[in-house]
Amino acid sequence: MGRTGLEQAAMALWPRLAAMAEVPVDGYAPKMLSWRDEPNRCRIVLEMTAPGHPPLVLKLAPLPADPALFAGSLAAQQAALRAMGGGVPRVLAALPESHALLMERVPGETAASVMEQATRPEQLDDALEACGGWLSRFHAATDAGTRAYRPRAVCEHLTRQRDAVEAGRRQVPLAREFIALSDRVIAEAARFDGLPARAGGRHGDMNLRNLVLAGDPPWQGGVWGLDFAPAQSAPVGHDVARLLLNYAVTCTDPEQIPEGEVLPPRALAAFFKGYTVSGPEDASIGFLLRNQIVADWARIPAAAAKSDLLQQIRLAALRAISRRAFPELR
Repeated sequence: MGRTGLEQAAMALWPRLAAMAEVPVDGYAPKMLSWRDEPNRCRIVLEMTAPGHPPLVLKLAPLPADPALFAGSLAAQQAALRAMGGGVPRVLAALPESHALLMERVPGETAASVMEQATRPEQLDDALEACGGWLSRFHAATDAGTRAYRPRAVCEHLTRQRDAVEAGRRQVPLAREFIALSDRVIAEAARFDGLPARAGGRHGDMNLRNLVLAGDPPWQGGVWGLDFAPAQSAPVGHDVARLLLNYAVTCTDPEQIPEGEVLPPRALAAFFKGYTVSGPEDASIGFLLRNQIVADWARIPAAAAKSDLLQQIRLAALRAISRRAFPELR
């Protein structure tokens, strides 16, 4: 659809959304916040501003073309706000059949942007602690207790994926290295099977772009979570692993990672200073953090790894982290 087409489609829905939210249709001007146009994922996010009125956010996500998925994500965001009592933007209007919503514009910048601008390690520590604090509040508000962790389902998925790559049914960059890494992660599962793991609500897309930090450390303006997947309960390691590996890939020097680990000790200390629902000994965090290396690698299109500089940088970081986590892969 392209950026222009997405913006036009979003603005065509603005009058209906504005009327539902009881804000003036006229006088608001759009400003691009982000957009994506890929074969299976397409969305645009606009900031809507008008003199004398609070800023709003208009989001249109036509792909995946699944109204039930969009409605589930919307319901999860509203449920998180009720459970947490804050830290999640209020939805003011929604058109699930059109995959569009209007919500309040929360102040601040994404954690990804804050970390990109950091000039000292302490700034990264502060931001990562704040991210851990928000995720801790979310998991505490949706707590499902502690249970024995069973990695069987994850390993079955890894095995199917690994076999598809080996048979040529699925293409990933550096397939032989990917298969070796998958085998190592599957073998690691026995070390965590049956150990305690905390469970709670699952955000589903927990990364540094979906957390907004407002103000200056200690972020007096608040920390906000965005873009929830449909609600479900799961071991907390699913969210923690996605967030921490995102941080490891974008913000860490692999040479600072001890052998057998996925992140530098300093990063883990900063995160768990904010995240207090569970600790690094949680079985789901320990195993899923290693599994996440495979998951992120599998998301890189094989063709893009040859032509897209950002994907090449991401793949290089994942390879370096995998070789720290599993030195025998070097």
